[in-house]
This record gives sequence, structure tokens and C-alpha cells, in this order.
Amino acid sequence: MANQQRGTRTARKRTGQKRSPAQKAKGFAGRWQDLRARLAVLQSRIEEEGRTAARAVDGTVRGALAALDIPSRTEIAALTRQVEELSRKLESRKR
Repeated sequence: MANQQRGTRTARKRTGQKRSPAQKAKGFAGRWQDLRARLAVLQSRIEEEGRTAARAVDGTVRGALAALDIPSRTEIAALTRQVEELSRKLESRKR
């Protein structure tokens, strides 16, 4: 399409013809639509690449924490609940 536009533009330059306001508006609207479509595709790709990178980083961090034997938030929360439960049992036996 770009070559077709260039050819038309070159032909107008040779003949001295100018584009009408309607032609200019149509050309601008078409270019604007094309730009918006390309932007939407680019935004979609950026979002997907961001999710992919986040998953990769998350997996790497989890692996490093596991290798260093550092518990996850879930494991810490489970241990905290167990300690609280045992503390309540001890308190109830003291009475």
C-alpha cells in the first residue's frame, strides 16, 4: 500500500495536481487507523512479553529460595498458624 501511495504522490507532483481536502482527510484517517491498529498489536505484545518475563523471574526466584532452603510465604503462614494453635493449647492446659 505504501508503494501505491508513493506512486500516486509522485504522479501528482509531475502533473502539478494537489490533493483535495477530502483526499487529505481520508489519507490522514487511514494512516491514523493503521497507526492505532499497529499500536494495539504492540501493546498486546508488550503485555504478553511482560507476563512471560514475570513468570520467568518468579520461577528463578522460587528456585533460588528453594536452593537456599528459605521458606515461602505460604510455608511461613502455615507455620505461624501451627505455632498459634500450639500456643492456645498450652494456654488452655495451664489453667
